[in-house]
Formats: sequence, C-alpha cells, structure tokens
Amino acid sequence: MIGLLILVASSGKPDPLAPKFVPGQVLPAVPFPTIHYDWAGAVPFAGGKVWIWAMASPTNRHCFLYDLDSRQVVGELFNAGPVFCSGDQTKLFV
Repeated sequence: MIGLLILVASSGKPDPLAPKFVPGQVLPAVPFPTIHYDWAGAVPFAGGKVWIWAMASPTNRHCFLYDLDSRQVVGELFNAGPVFCSGDQTKLFV
C-alpha cells in the first residue's frame, strides 16, 4: 500500500505526450501543401467549426480547429487526433 501511495504521489508531473488542446489563433510557420478534413464524418461542421489536418511532410503534421464563420484557426490539438466531439465543441474524444 505504501508503494502505491509513493507511486501516485511521485507522478505529479503531467505527461508531455498526453493529448492536449491549446486554444488561440495559430499562425503556422511553414506552408502546408496538404490539408484534409473528415468529410465522411456524421457532422463534419459541428457548431460552424471543422477539424483539419495539415501536413508539410510525413513527420510534420498538425491538427487544427477551424472556425468557418470567422475564417480562422481557433486552436491546435497536440499528440492526438479528434474522433468525435459534442455539438458545442466542449467535449472531445481523441
């Protein structure tokens, strides 16, 4: 039991590879010649927003949330890809 408590207490640092969404306007440093979105999804444009994947190379991939009304990127998802989100974009399954 003591070993379990020590393990839980020592794991206070967040995992750097854990999925995270960073809100805010993103200004990419490089052009992306390839851009995709889930056109076959049940609701690809939920709430006037769409998830897009932009690739500059096979190892330089980004996942952005794009607002269709304001025509700008409103955040980026790191270390994951969106699978499903709620209609109001407050819950995301990655």
